[in-house]
Amino acid sequence: MPLSLPYTYRETDDRLVVNVIPEGVVGKVEAGKVDVFCHGAYLKLFYPPHHVVHLDLHDAVEGDSLNVLVSQDLITLTVDKAPSARGEWPSLLCSSADRATLAARRAAFVDAAAEAAVEKAKAAKVAAARTSREAVAASVDVGRRKRELMAERKAAEEAAAMADVYSAAAAEAEAAAAAKVSQPSPVSRAQALAARKARQAAAEASLPPVRATTEIEVGFSERVAQEEAILKRSTTALADDDGAGGQANIADASAQWLKLKGDEFLLSADIPSALNAYDRAIEIDPNFALLFSNRAICQLRLSRFEACVSDASQALALAALHAPSAPRSPLVLIRRGTALLRLGQLDAAADDYVEAAAAVADPVVAADTAKLLWRLTSSYRDHAAACLGAGRADTAAASLDKAIGRARNPQEQVAVALGHIDMLDQATFSAETADMRAKYASVAPAAARPTLLSRGM
Repeated sequence: MPLSLPYTYRETDDRLVVNVIPEGVVGKVEAGKVDVFCHGAYLKLFYPPHHVVHLDLHDAVEGDSLNVLVSQDLITLTVDKAPSARGEWPSLLCSSADRATLAARRAAFVDAAAEAAVEKAKAAKVAAARTSREAVAASVDVGRRKRELMAERKAAEEAAAMADVYSAAAAEAEAAAAAKVSQPSPVSRAQALAARKARQAAAEASLPPVRATTEIEVGFSERVAQEEAILKRSTTALADDDGAGGQANIADASAQWLKLKGDEFLLSADIPSALNAYDRAIEIDPNFALLFSNRAICQLRLSRFEACVSDASQALALAALHAPSAPRSPLVLIRRGTALLRLGQLDAAADDYVEAAAAVADPVVAADTAKLLWRLTSSYRDHAAACLGAGRADTAAASLDKAIGRARNPQEQVAVALGHIDMLDQATFSAETADMRAKYASVAPAAARPTLLSRGM
């Protein structure tokens, strides 16, 4: 028999946040087992084997905007309201219909979602077929152009060879004609030979003496040694393929070549193909850090957050082996932090974001990292709000303090504190919320919080 889970909610004019409390769930809540359906005005959460939440919403929401954040003691669902349903709702649920009407309403939303999925699959299939046709056409054009260039080069070489033959034949004919016209006398030939010997002797006499010989030791640079190691690995891979009875191909067996192919697929948004290329390259060279770093991008795009964390950690570990004193890659830290955030591991995600922000040099990446840190602050605040709704004030206070502690400068601390105060004003009043509000009001100077002064704080 299904067991309904308790929940709380809060809303703004354009967003709805539902916090489901997994009471009665045995063990730790696993993100991979949470199944959520959202379409139209129907929202359903199922956690096996028999925990379920049915929400017949007051009005429509945008199912594609649904975001699910799973922690050990809370499941947070955030979704945008439909454009036609924005504004404050009189209630969360539709209360004007009987059970039969609500059941028919749910069935209509489920059927509409199924039809939308079928249309989306058809569109994806058509796009894939179009991409495949374009790739084949491009390959045919490249092959035709190569054949044309080869034919042009061959014709030019044949013309040059025939010109050389004609030129040599003409030179021989001219030399033979000149020999017939003027034959040197024996005396003049002897004189010419003597003159040649005299010139050779004079040239030899003008040459400098031969210097003494010595030995010079020549060594190879580190880069040459690295290239030899790469060549050795490629040769080993080829030997393995030949031993299996196949006709080896250098390009197919090269981890570097496969990485380049994976990069091409990644740039063209063909994520499954890029993932396959990186998988094959890692089988050939499991110590290539960039392969794990790029595969982490694919895992993140495919919402495989645990796999993304694993690949990013492996990339950082391999990079540390090759360059122990170098700072860790900010981009890899950002990828791992984002995956950790989606898994609900806020503290670990915050550590990666802060380290990336301290090491990044590119101003564009620095700006993106600042946005991620601010999003992380919002996640801490959402978690605190959910804990307040569930009556866990101590846990809420700890999350809010962590958000303050992650601020990089006093200005950010003021902004975070003001956000905390606004959230606490919307929460149910209690002694704990009043204490927290007073604490964070002391962080923001009076000039930064005129609204607080008007309330007598």
